Amino acid sequence: MEASPASAIYLVRNASRNRVVATQVRLAGASRERRLGLSRHAHLRLEDGLFLTPCEAIHTCGMRFAIDVLFLTRNGKVCGLRHGLRPWRIAASWRAHSTLELAAGVIRQSATEMGDLLEFLPGAGGAGDLVAGQKALGSSGAGSKRSDTP
Repeated sequence: MEASPASAIYLVRNASRNRVVATQVRLAGASRERRLGLSRHAHLRLEDGLFLTPCEAIHTCGMRFAIDVLFLTRNGKVCGLRHGLRPWRIAASWRAHSTLELAAGVIRQSATEMGDLLEFLPGAGGAGDLVAGQKALGSSGAGSKRSDTP
């Protein structure tokens, strides 16, 4: 799927646990990008994700694979989560301001739980994979500040 010029790539870090959640998270801020979501993808790599904002509900209609879903407050705090949401399902959190769609299994792999704070580090998507991202955080991520914007 082609991203709009306004799209950006982020590394998402669980600041509460100092763990990388995903290194290639694309911002879907435009209405069309949010509507299409991941429906055109055949699969999602572990390092990939889609950040939908504003968004408090998602569907997996037309998708061919399960996803993990994190619902976030305006401050980036996890206020809802769904493990392995299968195709043709709906999930919502009315407290959420945004939604992070991830490959199935990433929530468990990153040990993310309700109440955790996520950071979106702009331009960090070049980290390449989760191992490289985790190593980068181990050496320099502890002092990172949260970006107010994706």
